[in-house]
Amino acid sequence: MSVLLALLVLGSVTDAPALEAPPPSPRTHLLLRLPLVDAPFNVRGFPSMAQSLAVTEDLSLAIHQGIDTALRPLGWPWHRMASLSAIFGFDLVFTYLPGGPSWLHEEWHRATLTRRGLSSYDDVYRFKLFTETISVSHLEDGELARFKRDHPAEHVRMSAAGFESEWALLHALRDDGFYEGTALEPQLPSMWLVAVNNLFYLNMCTGSEADTLTDQLNAAEPTIPVRDFTGLDCTAWAYDLHRPDEPYAARGAHPSGVGYDRYIKRSDLSPAEQRYLATQARLSLVNLVSPALAGFERLPGPRLGGARAYWNASLSHYLTSYGDRLGLDVLLDVAGHGLFVGYRHHQNGVTSSPGLELALVREPVLRGRWPVALSGRLELWLQPRGQLFFERHRQPGGALTLGADVDLGEHLGLYAEGLAKSAGWMPGVVDLERAVELRSGVFVRF
Repeated sequence: MSVLLALLVLGSVTDAPALEAPPPSPRTHLLLRLPLVDAPFNVRGFPSMAQSLAVTEDLSLAIHQGIDTALRPLGWPWHRMASLSAIFGFDLVFTYLPGGPSWLHEEWHRATLTRRGLSSYDDVYRFKLFTETISVSHLEDGELARFKRDHPAEHVRMSAAGFESEWALLHALRDDGFYEGTALEPQLPSMWLVAVNNLFYLNMCTGSEADTLTDQLNAAEPTIPVRDFTGLDCTAWAYDLHRPDEPYAARGAHPSGVGYDRYIKRSDLSPAEQRYLATQARLSLVNLVSPALAGFERLPGPRLGGARAYWNASLSHYLTSYGDRLGLDVLLDVAGHGLFVGYRHHQNGVTSSPGLELALVREPVLRGRWPVALSGRLELWLQPRGQLFFERHRQPGGALTLGADVDLGEHLGLYAEGLAKSAGWMPGVVDLERAVELRSGVFVRF
């Protein structure tokens, strides 16, 4: 798989023009944000979805920018080629290390479990480089059976949360390039690795390789503590999505005779379920429709009031607790004001419905010794009632997020944000029910 990723990423890099140096950007700096407190989640565990995403993004930004800066004396075009190659080589290893994208993937699985008080272990800490699979282990069958019985929609979301985390990382890197001026080119190897890995994984689940790999995993895991919580994420997601009321014990006995057979093969899916999963694999390709993946941080728009407007846009596709969500994101900079507009299309097995997302991004409101910037985000949606795949009734809902950044000096600041939401699925928010969240932390700007 690593060879396939290497070819795809290097292909995307070498296709870009390399005969003349690009003009220097006046907006290149590094912004690292870390939520130190995320309540109420941190009462149960650490890290939350927001915290693990921040760790992975911050490490990626800092190390990539460091490599790029260290090689800058080579001059054009050797600096560009050496930088992208070195970053790609680093990312091939970083993917499997704590703090890397695989760690983030597993931590978002774990967050859905921690939310309901289920303890688990991220096997990324076993440091198995270039392994084909990584487990979230140390879970009892009875815990998983109760989780599905009591919270079927959350059980479905549990399997999809890893995919969700990596698309969220991709979008966070895109947003930093647009709104903060972080140089996007050093992030391209990581962005392509994340995108291709997600697409490869989802498409692998639609073929016979999924069954072969599942048999190998079952044979290598005779005892319950070492087993993964779900096996292949995508087959388990499709299975439980279509069967929310089926008791967990219906999976049958593990081939060893010890415990339940947790893992779902492609052959365990009905023909309709197999077709649905294949459709989702095709839809996931829309995540590649993004100028950011070609290295474009922002694109020039018309002049408004004497100032140049800038924009960027991308398509998105998420697996959700009720089915899937397609989206169109539009990022805007109008006379220095950061704006975001997103259209959402929520789909389950029987209905589809719209959603809207609007945001104001870090608008300066106070200047002076301690400048303050405010952010706000409003999301409105119609989603299936109870987050269920076969539910025909749609339930209106939404979320409001407000945040403030306070600069304490040239490089350091504090920030806080609060979220209030109704019942509904949101990427990066662990609660499917109504919730209020508060988080605060520090940011460092270079």
